[in-house]
Order: sequence, then structure tokens, then C-alpha cells
Amino acid sequence: MVGATAVDGAVDGAVDGVLGGVVAEVGDGATGLAAGVRGETVGPGSGSAVVVRLPHAPSETAAQTASAATTALTTPPAVSVPLTAGIARSSQMPPDDAGPVVCTEVAHVSEDVGVTQAHPTTIPHGRTARRLDWVHLPPMVRRVVETRLGSRVVEAESQDSGFTPGFASVLTCADGSRHFVKAASVKAQRMFADSYRLEARKLRSLPPSVRAPRLQWVLDEDDWVVIGIEFVAGRAPHRPWTPDDLAAASAMLVDTAHALTPPPGMGLDSFADEFAGFPAYWEDLGNVAHAEDAAALAARYDEVTRGNTLVHTDVRDDNLLITDDGHVYLCDWNWPVVGAAWIDSLLLLIGPRGDGLDVDAHIAAHPLLSAVDPEAIDIVLALVTGYFLRSAREPSPTTSPWMREGQRWQGEVCWTWLAERRGWI
Repeated sequence: MVGATAVDGAVDGAVDGVLGGVVAEVGDGATGLAAGVRGETVGPGSGSAVVVRLPHAPSETAAQTASAATTALTTPPAVSVPLTAGIARSSQMPPDDAGPVVCTEVAHVSEDVGVTQAHPTTIPHGRTARRLDWVHLPPMVRRVVETRLGSRVVEAESQDSGFTPGFASVLTCADGSRHFVKAASVKAQRMFADSYRLEARKLRSLPPSVRAPRLQWVLDEDDWVVIGIEFVAGRAPHRPWTPDDLAAASAMLVDTAHALTPPPGMGLDSFADEFAGFPAYWEDLGNVAHAEDAAALAARYDEVTRGNTLVHTDVRDDNLLITDDGHVYLCDWNWPVVGAAWIDSLLLLIGPRGDGLDVDAHIAAHPLLSAVDPEAIDIVLALVTGYFLRSAREPSPTTSPWMREGQRWQGEVCWTWLAERRGWI
């Protein structure tokens, strides 16, 4: 598919050079729960989209394309938050001129909605990914995609939420049609190319009753994996989270759990098998107060997470789309497992909790979570807290500069939440 001309070969080589080392830097990850390794969002408004309008076909000059790709992927981010081993602390704040600060206050809500203390963060929600743009893809890849779309691409909106470097853009064609397309180089981004293959297989198996953008087509030849997904016009949940967005997302997950019980035949691993390594993360967190208590809780995860439901495992704001009519779509189905029906509903609450909403009140009124033993909820919180806090201590990949800060923030939110629930603070 790629490399049919000298220009294509030169560009492909340049892109491979830019992306080289991505897999080694990011590592294997664990599951979709790993905030940062897997997560793109489908549709405009889901973050800060970089719009590139193309009145004419992109230049075929290899040197220009290679230079642009190199600049796009090697320019450091505007804000770089230092990584430290600190855990039970607020996220570090940038200098006054370092850019926008988000989610530093409790969301403004009505008087009848409970709030908790928000956990400040400087993470630029919607602008955390560093991706290739449409003009940086090899010319042959662009031509093949346009052939599949049936019209020339005239505008490309890079979806810059999430934490992975794979190409992910909304493409507008000359005929007015819009498409969401993902692409990754097999040579330089093998882990992400493989994840797109997995996503395509999972999307094919989802029943129609699940509200998710649908797979349209797959191109998997030679050096690139490209998938076309249904375009859904929507936005990500507001940050800070609002009660209305939380209610809509929560209702969608309840419906999704019902639709995916029993799970469709995907040959999936169980939650217990997929997360078997998570309890061990607490072994490196012995300096944290009550670490032994949390480790003991996490070790019991198998007994409370068994079930017969397909669990998404990566539910957070950048994997959700809310349409104008209030429907919520769940995106990025790379890493589902089989487990308890309530797990996704609990994982959804990490972001809202960090933004200051009273998620324990939400749990008490929830059709699934209200029936769960509070001890089971604490066990899952302990399981994911250890993962987040331990992963945040790893070096930050240059291809995903906000990944560790995202993991740290979620770990701190979960730790404070768990400690409050257990009476440790």
C-alpha cells in the first residue's frame, strides 16, 4: 500500500524516523484503564481540534512533508509539569505565563447537588495528545484514504484529546461528507497499529443496541493500518464535570451493561486475568500511609469483579461524546474484558470526583452501584489507585507528555476518595 513511489518511500522513511522509539518509550501498558496509552475520541468538539483546511491537494514534496512531521512530533509542549515521586499532593501549578489552567475549582452546580473538594490539575483537557496531521501522512496513504472516502479531503481536524500519538482526525471531503479516521505506522508505531486492529475487531462484534460509533472500513496493508469510523457530531463532557453530563454518561453505561450481558463472542479475557498484575503495584508504594491496608484490599479484586458482562475498562471524558440531543456515545473499544456489570459505572466517577462532584451520593442513587457492597467498591478503588500512582513514577514519554500527569492526577483522586471512604483521613 505504501512506498509505491520514490516520494512515498522518502516520506515513509522520514515519518518512521520521527516516530521511532514510540513503542519502547510508552511500553506495553496494561489495559484500557491505563489513562494515556489508549484513548482517542471520535468527533469534533471532543477536545481542542487542530483544523487544517486544504484548498488544494497537499504537497507531494517529501522534504516538506518530512520536515512538517518532524516539527509536529518533536516540538516540546508549551507546559511541562515536572515529575516527582510525590503522591498525596495537589498537582504542580505552572508559571503564570505557562498557559491555561483547567479544573482548579469546583464545578458550579445547583444547590441540591452535592459537591466535594475538587482536586486541582493543570492538565490541558482536550489538548493532551501529540499526533500526526493529515498532511504528514505519506501521499500514498492519503490517496488510498480519499479513494475509500470517494472524495478529496478539504479539511482535517486533528482530535488532540487522549494520550497516544496515532493519527486521529475528522476529515471533511469536497462532497461535504465527514469521516473519522485513525492511522498508525506498522513500522514505527506497531503497538498503536495493533491496537487499531483490535479496535476494528471489537467494533465489528458490538451489538446494534450499544451506543458506539460504528466501524465503516479497514485498510491493513504493508506499512500502515487505517480504520474509518462513523462520524458522530458531539462534544466531550464539560470539564469540570457537570451533574447533567454525569447523569447522561451514567445512564448510557447502565444501558450498555444491560446490552452487553451476556457478552458478545469476542473471545475476551476475564477482568481477573487481565488485571492480575495490578495488586503488585502496591509493593513499590510502601512509603504511602495505609499502603499495606490498600494492598490487602487490592489483592481481593478477583472475588468482587467476576461477572458476565463485557466491560469497556477505559471510561473517561475523552472517550465519551455527547450529542446535541443528549445521547452519549462510548468510543475506543480496544481493551474490553468480561467482568462485573458495575465496573465501568464506577470508573466513570474518577473524573467527576476529581472535579468536585459528590460521587458517593451518585452511587447511592445508581441502579447498579447502589446494590454493590461498599467493600467491593473500595477493593476496585484500591486496585486502580496502586496502578495509577505507581505508573505516574515512570518517565514521561516524549510522545505523550501529559500521560504521567494524567495517571498521577487520577491516582491522587482515587487515593483521597478511598482514604475518605475507609476513614484513613
